Amino acid sequence: MTFTEQLLQELADAGGRIVKTTTGRDSMNRPSRIAAARRSIKLPKTKELHGGWCRDGYEIMLVDTPAWRFAVLAPVPGPSRLTRPHSVEALLDQNPPLRPHPVRTPPLGPERRPAAPGERMGRHPRPPLEEQLAEITQEVTLRGEAAERQEELEAARQKRLRWQAAMEKARVQYAETYRVRHFEAQEAAWRHATRLTEYVTAARTRIETMPPGRTRTEAEAWINWAEATAERLDPLNTPLRMPIIPEPQANDLKPFLGHWNPYGP
Repeated sequence: MTFTEQLLQELADAGGRIVKTTTGRDSMNRPSRIAAARRSIKLPKTKELHGGWCRDGYEIMLVDTPAWRFAVLAPVPGPSRLTRPHSVEALLDQNPPLRPHPVRTPPLGPERRPAAPGERMGRHPRPPLEEQLAEITQEVTLRGEAAERQEELEAARQKRLRWQAAMEKARVQYAETYRVRHFEAQEAAWRHATRLTEYVTAARTRIETMPPGRTRTEAEAWINWAEATAERLDPLNTPLRMPIIPEPQANDLKPFLGHWNPYGP
């Protein structure tokens, strides 16, 4: 199905009027496509296509041809006489035969010449100049607005890309800070366990000088628990490995984002 056939089908289904939106790749080509459709042989001779920009997009209408564009063809005498009967349904041809007028005209000078048949009646009447200027002005305005929207979309896209880069950098800094704090905590735990172990060693030396009895038994029980606890608190007695980084929350990333918001650009 050609563009004209598809357009006529849409107009027939919609009652003779449709409005195309201003979005899409061919939105700016609609005036030229409608102009081409006016020249199509698929267009009924009793109908005309009208197109123009409106508030909701590009309006297209299929209307009846005005009565003044029809004429009654009178039979022309002579061998080339038309056999078509008189009828208001007879539409003027593109180059209609003209009956001779018994009017004598003065010789034509260089500044005067007979009008060509296409000038007497154009193949396709053009819209009024005011309508063309209005369409051009509206098209320029729509193109400008589309360019502004495109610039806004591009600026928003660039801003989101910068935000995403800042978020990724903040995650890396957060993970490194977490590892450093884990390392410092293990070092502190090791020093603490070392001091406790030194105490346990000194306590055992003291217990060995105590005489057998209930007091020594209680002291040995206590120091055995203390020694086991010191060994458990010493991080060197556990496997050494990289800590697992927990998933950061928004507040965890704030210190590394500067002026960026962790919830979005």
